[in-house]
Amino acid sequence: MKTLRSFVRRLCDVFRSEELDRNLSDELVSHLAMHIEDNVRAGMSQEQARRAALLKLGGVEQVKESHRDRRGLPMLESVWQDLRFAVRMLGKSPGFTFLAVLTLALGIGANVAIFTPINGLILRPLPYPQPDRVVQVDRQTKEGPYYGMNSMEFRLYQRRNQTFEYLAAYDMLGSGLSLHTGAQPELIQSRRVCADFFRAIGIPPVMGRDFTAEDDRPGAAPVFILSYGIWKSLLNSNPAVIGQTVRMGGESYTLIGITPANFVSSRETEAWVPLRTAEDLSDHASAFHVIGRLRPGISYEFAREDLGAVQQHIRQDYPGVIEPNQLGVLVTLYQDRVVVTCVRCCFCLPRPLPASC
Repeated sequence: MKTLRSFVRRLCDVFRSEELDRNLSDELVSHLAMHIEDNVRAGMSQEQARRAALLKLGGVEQVKESHRDRRGLPMLESVWQDLRFAVRMLGKSPGFTFLAVLTLALGIGANVAIFTPINGLILRPLPYPQPDRVVQVDRQTKEGPYYGMNSMEFRLYQRRNQTFEYLAAYDMLGSGLSLHTGAQPELIQSRRVCADFFRAIGIPPVMGRDFTAEDDRPGAAPVFILSYGIWKSLLNSNPAVIGQTVRMGGESYTLIGITPANFVSSRETEAWVPLRTAEDLSDHASAFHVIGRLRPGISYEFAREDLGAVQQHIRQDYPGVIEPNQLGVLVTLYQDRVVVTCVRCCFCLPRPLPASC
């Protein structure tokens, strides 16, 4: 407690140094006068008495410096003095001050804008259960990675793999749809996804239900899942809209679920609809991204080998589905794919930062 009181007192002394210096100067002048008077009485001349008094005190300025070091916090006091000096100098040059402050503001703003997606996507893992098991599946070609595969190829991987709990496809680009919720339609970004998309990521809708295999069949009744942000802004967070029919893109869709507020996907998406691709494996023209959730204990290398074996069987059973330049299958962390997409959005495209970032 005594140490704490001493520290607080020394800290307070830093901010009243001018007053303490004046008191110290007055006290030293008084002591010097007393010593001079004593020396004069001892028979010294005025000059000799003053010189002897100064030697006895050890030098006025030296005594002041020693006292300052003992009473305060020298390092903090030096910073405080430098800060006061800087403020005085800046006050004398308002033009330079304005430019300095503007430069600092722009630098800080740019760093914050860069750090926000980096912190959310690179420094911290995605907010998924066991995010290290969520992977992106792509083709490995002679020219390098090819991000996407056709519908027939995906369906065969989905049926024949032995390493994934869920394997799901989603549109490479997505599309804009007009959502009719009021007097004026709102344009939102939609994406077609496989029924297992949210199960692969590990985050089910926070309200309503997830897609089912029946929703994903050709000819099924149109349904969709809406983002939390759009549900809040356009539908006023009304839970009664779940199960209602909404006009979207010129067609009637039934709203079946709402994603959680912190849901993150690889691109800006506000509504999800089922792929409804053909089950007879006749479609090998469409292009999709593929995401999967590995079974517990399965490594990326083992998953690559498993899908590579499936690819060889597809070559034999369905000639022409696997292109000649394909060398194998890539299995990479899904977060890395999200990072690449969002970095492109942040630094290459002339538009605002996507909500998914």
